[in-house]
Amino acid sequence: MDVFLRNKSTLLFHNRFPITTDDEFLYYLFFVVEQFDLKTDDFELIFMGKIIEFDSFYKAASRYHDHCTFMSETNQNPDLATHQAPFLASYFC
Repeated sequence: MDVFLRNKSTLLFHNRFPITTDDEFLYYLFFVVEQFDLKTDDFELIFMGKIIEFDSFYKAASRYHDHCTFMSETNQNPDLATHQAPFLASYFC
C-alpha cells in the first residue's frame, strides 16, 4: 500500500507498507491518521483507482471513515504479480 498525505498541493508524507489483510490495511492507514493527529471530519480518503482484488480494503476503510472516494471509478485489473505499485499502474503504464 502506498500512502500519500497532502494538504492542498503540499505533500506532507509518503510511505509504502506491505499489506495482505484487511487488518493490516486498517492498521497502517490509521497509524498515519494518528501520527498526523487527523480528526475524522478533517480528511478524505481518496483511492487512486478501484482495483477489484482490493475491494475488501475499500469496504474495511468505509466502515471506519465516512469520507472515502475514488479518483477513478473504473474497476482496474492490473497484473498484481508483476507490478510493484498496482494502485499507480493505471497512471503510469
